Amino acid sequence: EPWKIAKRNVIHARAIIPLGERVGMDIGYVRQVQYKAYNTMFGGNLALRISQSIDNPSNIYLGGWVRMNDAYVPMLGLEFNGIKIMSSMDINVSDVKTATAGTGGYELSLIYTRRNSAEQDFSRMNIY
Repeated sequence: EPWKIAKRNVIHARAIIPLGERVGMDIGYVRQVQYKAYNTMFGGNLALRISQSIDNPSNIYLGGWVRMNDAYVPMLGLEFNGIKIMSSMDINVSDVKTATAGTGGYELSLIYTRRNSAEQDFSRMNIY
C-alpha cells in the first residue's frame, strides 16, 4: 500500500531538578524511530530565577541539546509574566551541513504557561 505511512515510535523523558532556592535544571531525552529513520536528542537548560516572586517567576535559561551524529543546539531564553521566549540555533556537524551551507537552522519559541495559585500548584516546590 503506497499511501501507508510507517508508524513513529517516540520515547521522551524529562526531569526538573532544583539545585538551590533560585537555580534549577531541566534535562531531557527524546528518541524517535520511523521506518529506517531515527533521531536521538538529549540536553537541558539551567534556569536562574531573577525575580522574588514564586507565583509569577522571571527566569533566565541557558543550555543546549545534542542531536546525535548531526548537530549541537545551544539555547538561550527568558521568562516573565508566564511568557517564555527561547531561541536556539542548530550547528550541524554531520553531512547535513552541506545542505544548509554550514549555517544550520534558527528557532524561536514562544511559550505561555498559565500558573495556578501556589496552594494548588505542586510545581511551586521548585523554581519553575
